[in-house]
Amino acid sequence: MSTMKRMAAIGALTALAATLFTGTASAKTEKACTANFCNSTDGSGLYVNQVIALRQQPIKTSYGYFQVFGRGWSRGPSSSGTTAAQIMHVGQQVVKGELVCLRFFARENGKWQEIGSPACTTAPF
Repeated sequence: MSTMKRMAAIGALTALAATLFTGTASAKTEKACTANFCNSTDGSGLYVNQVIALRQQPIKTSYGYFQVFGRGWSRGPSSSGTTAAQIMHVGQQVVKGELVCLRFFARENGKWQEIGSPACTTAPF
């Protein structure tokens, strides 16, 4: 076997091994948006790694926080503020067809109130 063919074979096997051990090849991001924000769920199969919350124009300057939730679990709230994008680490196993939802709360008239409806993605990813 020529040196070039050996190097190509080693490179291909190394890439395959890295994919099998890290699982990165099957990782997927699913996105769902409302008028106020987007939920970008990063996961693999039935496992949620993280959710990236992206604010849309109507709430870009609103002081508030995000919360991620599913059937029987929740993560958050995120830190309060006006940050345009927030990464929320989830680390949650879910079941097929389960919704992974993101909601936003803003401070209005001295009270925390949910703004709009949740943005939900569906497992598997």
